[in-house]
Amino acid sequence: MAKKSKIPEGKIKCPECGLLIEEGLTFCPECGNRIPPWAQFNPNS
Repeated sequence: MAKKSKIPEGKIKCPECGLLIEEGLTFCPECGNRIPPWAQFNPNS
């Protein structure tokens, strides 16, 4: 069985820099990228 990289519950990955950040944020605290609405919530949770 292939292991899929699972993002921890309550976290999302910034589409720009890949940092794990809190779910629901509008901007990444690391790179300042605006998180699009479709990426603001963890699809795994």
